[in-house]
Amino acid sequence: MRLNWQALLKSRNFVVSIAIVCGIIFSINCTNQTPKIWADLTYQTFKDKTNFQSGGTIRIEGWIYNYETKDVYILIRLRVNYGTGSGYYGFLWMSYDVPVGLIPKGEKKWFSWECHLNPFDPTTATFNYSIIEIEG
Repeated sequence: MRLNWQALLKSRNFVVSIAIVCGIIFSINCTNQTPKIWADLTYQTFKDKTNFQSGGTIRIEGWIYNYETKDVYILIRLRVNYGTGSGYYGFLWMSYDVPVGLIPKGEKKWFSWECHLNPFDPTTATFNYSIIEIEG
């Protein structure tokens, strides 16, 4: 049995089905794009050994990637959440805007930042961040 392509293409249902499949593929490709500027950041915490008031340090570091088609100036907005250890102050948070500078297109840049906090319980520390592109 030979398939009659001309008759199949004239069939309205076939054309509509192909259009729907193409539309679905197009919408999936447009909505699932990975961000063009992203970071892979981790953190470490350290407790002061000599400080009787239970201070400590949080260090955040990692790579920031630029897959844009242009060079970009980046600022990282950090929000550091931490407890005090004694429970008296509960949980605290601080927000920091850290300028990273120029990242050329297709490149990555190492980011390292640390902050001393007092009072500070290193077992409760977490952070989140947002990447802000600065017009330059």
